[in-house]
Amino acid sequence: MLKLSKKGERDGIEIPNKKDRISVHTAQNAEEEFTLPDSTHIILDKNASISYASSFNAKAREVEFKGSGYFDVAPNAQKPFRIKMDNMFVEVLG
Repeated sequence: MLKLSKKGERDGIEIPNKKDRISVHTAQNAEEEFTLPDSTHIILDKNASISYASSFNAKAREVEFKGSGYFDVAPNAQKPFRIKMDNMFVEVLG
């Protein structure tokens, strides 16, 4: 499991047009637990958000993330899982 919060910096994630994205937002007093199409399990902490292309897992596994949360990333050596945050880029290999 991978815990993320803001800090760091790196470029490289290609973010598609906003209209082609799926977004999940949590309220200030609620957490959200869900699974992405590639079987990656995510728990978003309070006041967090994640968005990803509607074509997620077709060409790439890339998400935009704000706030704090836990990721249990499904393994796929051919498609690394990439997380873009305000000042950080995380790539999960394998």
